[in-house]
This record gives sequence, C-alpha cells and structure tokens, in this order.
Amino acid sequence: MNFRLSAEIPIWKIKLVTPIRNFLNQYSVYLDQTFLFTTDNVKVGSLILSHCQYTRRDCATKDINARINSNEETQTPIQLTPYTIYNGANENKISTKVLAVECAKEHIREVRRRLFTKLITIPKKWN
Repeated sequence: MNFRLSAEIPIWKIKLVTPIRNFLNQYSVYLDQTFLFTTDNVKVGSLILSHCQYTRRDCATKDINARINSNEETQTPIQLTPYTIYNGANENKISTKVLAVECAKEHIREVRRRLFTKLITIPKKWN
C-alpha cells in the first residue's frame, strides 16, 4: 500500500514523535521521503526495473536527478515510483514492472527533453 502525506516538518522530526515512532515500529511501516516541491505530479516516462545499474530506487532517483540537472540553470526534480504497465487484453495481457518517472506538471516538456538527451550517454565516472 502506498500513500502520500504532506508535512511542514522534515521526516526525521516526524519519526521522533513518540506515538508516531511507536506506530511505525509496531506495524513495520517504512517512510520514504520525497523531495518534490509540488503535489501535482504526472508520469512522464519509465525505466524498466531490469537495469543492472540500479538496485535501489533511492540510488536511481539520486543519480537520475544529478544526470538530468547537470550543467543546467534550472533544477527540475523528478521522483521514481513503482508502477506496472499492462499491454494487450484479456488472456494476452502482459504486465511489466517499471519505475515511473514523475515530475511537476510545469516541468513535463523539459524533463522529457533531458531524459532523452542525457540518459543516452554513459557518464565518465562509469567508463
């Protein structure tokens, strides 16, 4: 189950509140912080989960944000969320698990451009 909440204080401070910490521990709930600045996120693309370069979603998000925002004046943050794409119909339906790339509505065109131009090349640190 996934849910989103908005708070004025950082997640680490929320986890310090005793009733919240007790609830999280009792029900084994993991909170994953999102760094987007808007609540009107839209999916602009996806990455197939089989890519060996990314074994953790937080590492992939950090790397992709760094790659698409390098040498740019404006920073356009993205987030990766688990998503399933379905192709076909009825008994021929095929499902594929992906990481959906989400961003704010006003950044759609720029994020798509950066994804297509900057993710094609391999960064020098991986050569």
